[in-house]
Amino acid sequence: MKINAFSHDLFESISEQKIHHWVGLAVELAREAYENNNAEARAYVERLIFRINADHSFAAPLSSPVGLVWNILMKAKLTASITPYLNNGCRRLEDLQALLREAVIKTDREDHTWIDEILEESPYDHNFVVYTKNWFITAYGFCHQLISLAQHTNVKVERVVLSNVSDELQGTDHATQRSRFFKSICGRPFDSLQALEDPDTLTEAFALSNYRTGVCALPVPSYALGSFYSVEVAYVPSCERLLRGLNKHAFGDQDILDYVSGHGVLDSQHSEEWVDAIRAADLTEQDYECVTAGALAQLELRHRWFEAMRAAAKSAASLKPASLGFPSSFQVDNFDFNRLGDSI
Repeated sequence: MKINAFSHDLFESISEQKIHHWVGLAVELAREAYENNNAEARAYVERLIFRINADHSFAAPLSSPVGLVWNILMKAKLTASITPYLNNGCRRLEDLQALLREAVIKTDREDHTWIDEILEESPYDHNFVVYTKNWFITAYGFCHQLISLAQHTNVKVERVVLSNVSDELQGTDHATQRSRFFKSICGRPFDSLQALEDPDTLTEAFALSNYRTGVCALPVPSYALGSFYSVEVAYVPSCERLLRGLNKHAFGDQDILDYVSGHGVLDSQHSEEWVDAIRAADLTEQDYECVTAGALAQLELRHRWFEAMRAAAKSAASLKPASLGFPSSFQVDNFDFNRLGDSI
């Protein structure tokens, strides 16, 4: 059964028997994806979470049983993503800033050089098309995620978050600019349902988007503050590489060039604003560790996304259902989880 059918079926009945069925399935999926590290289960779950997020404006869904399923899957995902970075020893803003400076330098060296490589030949090279498709997934719903975070902050932080929302909506809104970027490079408009089964779209891109949606839904904003701070500081050097690579080929789409160059400046400003937001949040030492954990988890998921793009480019064998596209062996009804590994 395909994700679209699965997601739709969640809304068809709210009988107690049906709820027990979906909750039991969600628990098994979460265990396979995030405890047993089953790649095919994770591919399925990340796409399912993304479908639910897109259907609910990137906020926690309230309808039952889809809300129960989402909570079970998201709790398992966030636990697996964040736990390795807790107890990190960063208990002051200065500690966080110093650690992220080093982390972003490492990110630029290890990940962003991939942008240089894929723009070596042409902006329409297949690898840059793949990058664009996956980048769009990671940015899809960004404004909605900010709005979700604003609901869980004090007034001082809320002002900073909503200022970022305002920047997203000024003039030609950023979502429209990103859509134009996608269409110019990929040759067609973005369709979130098609993306679920597009063989070029990586599980890791969905995972990165879903992480940000999840931390923004938490009642404690610390993890999301760290996530957005790391988003802004990391995107600045990648914009510099994008702009350099596009200009190298005398790229003619001025809207895209303006978007990339504008974000190089704007996100630098935003990173400072997120420092102000973190400072205004009246955080305890333990809270600062949570902010740091939220940032490091975001950067790790981002690193995995870049690594997955490199792997996909190096070998056609990496484009198998366990990593890309829909895992066709999944059956929602009468599913035998013990046989998952056979198809990977």
